[in-house]
Amino acid sequence: MRVQQQLLETLKNIDRPGTFCANGRLPTTLELSRFLNDPNTQTLRFPLAERRRQHLHHVIDGKKLDTTHVTERKGRPYTLVCTKNQASYQRALQAHHVDLDHLAKLRELVKWHEKLKSDPPQTIGEAPKSTKRRSSS
Repeated sequence: MRVQQQLLETLKNIDRPGTFCANGRLPTTLELSRFLNDPNTQTLRFPLAERRRQHLHHVIDGKKLDTTHVTERKGRPYTLVCTKNQASYQRALQAHHVDLDHLAKLRELVKWHEKLKSDPPQTIGEAPKSTKRRSSS
């Protein structure tokens, strides 16, 4: 269990990926990258035209980055508001629980198999010795 706790602590402190876009030379993607790598900033606001907002929207969703994004429709240009979350941690934690469940099932199968080896089944059609009845003549 200690190893599992260490794994969970490691997952909580996982770094958010900052290099995610082949076209990372765009100022908006560079700013998004800096935002994701800055542990002190939780929210970033991008006042951008629709096309650039859509680009960031596709980058965030396509790369499954640890941030939510909503468009604030006040003034012009509209503002894309990005807020960090723990999505990759939650996905890893969920996978970890699935792995633990699979491990428990495998252990049950191993126990069952070991029991089969130590207590082999009887031949088909052969009655157990303790339940054989003698025929009365």
